Amino acid sequence: MNSKGILLYIGGFELPDKNAAAQRVISNAKAFNALGFKVVFLGVSHQKEVSEGSLPSTKFDGFEYYEIAYPRSITAWISYIIGINFFKKLFNKYQSTVKGIFLYNYPSIASFRIIRIARENNIKIFADCTEWYSYKKSNPLGIIKTIDTELRMRFVNKRLDGVLAISKFLNTYYRKDVPSFNIPPLVDIKESKWESIQLPMEDHLKLVYAGSPGRKDRLDILISAVNLCNIHVDLRIIGITQTDFLNLYPELKGIEFKNISFLGRVSHQEALDEVKSASFTCFFRDINKVSMAGFPTKFVESISAGTPVITNRTSDLSDYCSKLNGCILVEDISVSSLLLAFERAYSNKRRIENYSIFDYRNYLSDFKEITELFCR
Repeated sequence: MNSKGILLYIGGFELPDKNAAAQRVISNAKAFNALGFKVVFLGVSHQKEVSEGSLPSTKFDGFEYYEIAYPRSITAWISYIIGINFFKKLFNKYQSTVKGIFLYNYPSIASFRIIRIARENNIKIFADCTEWYSYKKSNPLGIIKTIDTELRMRFVNKRLDGVLAISKFLNTYYRKDVPSFNIPPLVDIKESKWESIQLPMEDHLKLVYAGSPGRKDRLDILISAVNLCNIHVDLRIIGITQTDFLNLYPELKGIEFKNISFLGRVSHQEALDEVKSASFTCFFRDINKVSMAGFPTKFVESISAGTPVITNRTSDLSDYCSKLNGCILVEDISVSSLLLAFERAYSNKRRIENYSIFDYRNYLSDFKEITELFCR
């Protein structure tokens, strides 16, 4: 079946499902697999310590993958940003059959070094570009990450053979310089985890937030709106504890948490089960380069589970909401706008009909165009 060669996919994803990056690369790999290519992963692990002399492999969902230790110190980060020893070990193992290399938000200097190897071996190399983060410059690591990100986004990616851009913002940015393909986060809708449930006709509105917010998701506004809502709203927050929230928003210490539950970190399947049982999921983000360049995986997962979303107009969400029944867009992130959205949601509870819109099979023609570049 996999007779067309091997694609090496490397980056900061933690397989099988420990971060959003893992969800994306697995779905992309399934698309490449459907077109006759075998994908081999090199990701990271927070649990494992991998020595320079070893690179043990693991299998997941039919894919072979290798892991290196996630960098924790400044020294480890510098080594990760410039080093390619593990990549060279993997490349040497598969060199004769490698047809393409995919760099998932990969460090800039290491990317330059991998580009040189790809060019020497006449192998096409692509970026899977899903973010354009800004880091705090108040510490050495933040400065290092900022320089690395800007080099990658403004210089390295434009010298590759193509870019898989997660949003229209990034696609527009790159397509004047290199072949660019707008590929949102995708899923395999045939996996059992996406099987939805029929909601009972409850007399209240159950909202779920699932994620790792930092301060990018405006949980402060969401919680304030729920506290002031006149209709019965239950909000379940997955990913952080109440203590975590108050550490993020110390100015809100003493706030009431009316009908609000903090579940903390749970497994991916438990989070999906909560999403499936919700009337709506919800999240709200300030409009800036970070929110426009990315594409929230939580939106894709909610839709694929059949649950509509209440959110605001960041990234490409307004385009998708126009194709989906039941989703609600707020015009601004304010308590008054959210209260109006809750009232509308309360009287319009229903499941998403076009829940398979993000199935990778719908994008096989795009992936076919990408693979055709291997032959050029």
